[in-house]
Amino acid sequence: MFNLVKKVPSHALMPLLAGVIGVITGVLAHLLKIMIAGVSGVMTFGLDMTTDNPVLIALPVAGLLLTIVICKYVFKDNLAHGVSQLVDRLKTKRLYYSPMRIISPLVSSSVTLGMGGSAGAEGPIVSSGSAVGSNVARLTGVNQQQMMLLVGCGAGAGIAGIFTSPLGGAFFTLEVLRLPLSAISVLPIFIASISAGLVAYSLHGFEANTHLDSFVSFQPEYLWVAVVVGIVCGLYSLYYNYIMSLVGRFLNGVKRRWCVPVIAGLVIGLSLFCFPALYGEGYGVLTHALNGDFQAVVQGGVMAGGKLTVGALIIACLGIVVLKCFVTSATNNGGGVSGEYAPTLFAGCFVGLALSQGMSLLFGIDIPYTICILLAMSAAMSGIIKAPLMAIVIVSEMTVSYAIFLPLCIASMLSYGIVRLVSLKTQQSN
Repeated sequence: MFNLVKKVPSHALMPLLAGVIGVITGVLAHLLKIMIAGVSGVMTFGLDMTTDNPVLIALPVAGLLLTIVICKYVFKDNLAHGVSQLVDRLKTKRLYYSPMRIISPLVSSSVTLGMGGSAGAEGPIVSSGSAVGSNVARLTGVNQQQMMLLVGCGAGAGIAGIFTSPLGGAFFTLEVLRLPLSAISVLPIFIASISAGLVAYSLHGFEANTHLDSFVSFQPEYLWVAVVVGIVCGLYSLYYNYIMSLVGRFLNGVKRRWCVPVIAGLVIGLSLFCFPALYGEGYGVLTHALNGDFQAVVQGGVMAGGKLTVGALIIACLGIVVLKCFVTSATNNGGGVSGEYAPTLFAGCFVGLALSQGMSLLFGIDIPYTICILLAMSAAMSGIIKAPLMAIVIVSEMTVSYAIFLPLCIASMLSYGIVRLVSLKTQQSN
């Protein structure tokens, strides 16, 4: 065991360790993406996603069951709800993670998401990054306060790497984890997040998770769109959170625990059968939608063989928006190892697309669908996760859409404000 504290001043040691944690976690984030894509490619090999696929009904059931077996009998650890677990550990100062926790969430998550689980990969990479921070802290012999900081650095680095959003990872640590930090201790968090984001970005071929084929600009006359999107996404966030909680309570209340992954898997599988776009993280479909390839949204399932019309596109978007919270909650509470942040971006994408197409069809108002989608992605994440600063930065960075930063702020703050207002009124009535 190395005791570098005795040799290096604390103000120099922490940024150095943060950079090491960031680089390692950035590599792990890229590895997780490769593993998920590999499992998904094997599972869907030979499937024609443009037609009905009964296989999609059984695949998530098998994925959840296999994930539970791996977690219980191979890793012998509870890997679900990575972000919530970390928050609880930080509150109770249980900061030690075994070295196995660095790899185990990656393996388990690749099975969950690669076999049809409809959620995100940020929960597992947060667990893995936190474990990296914990073990680096243990090896270097830092004190408990410094260990907490390094665990937070690993968590932020995980978010930065998986979303290719360096500042998004830093804001996650500050806004979601809410560590008791001083101005000086914030520096290691930014170093870890920026290094992880840059490493993951470079390993990904200098491409973001979602790329835009053309530059997005915003005209002042569209500011009212940000207001409308913010209000709509605020109301949708209330629905999304209610369904997430409802499905979670139902699955947690099932007495025969072996039935839980079967029930949850069937919920996911039937949803995938109807709308294959819900498969996995959904970045591919999201990218197609952002770039105007709407055929990827309506293909397969209940829309198979249908003609691509504005009405059909709106129906597909509404179906995806309604079901996304069901399948995400089923994935996370049914035994899967996954996250809840990326699904909010996915859901917001189709809220924005449905809104832009609906206003064009009903009122003849032509709104650039790309702008509407980007605003809704940020607003939905802000309202559902209740972390507007993180949402604004993540959407800006992962899509390289800095030109619409102001409307992103307007839409996100309105959505967050609606959710907070309703939450406060609910608390007062209780």
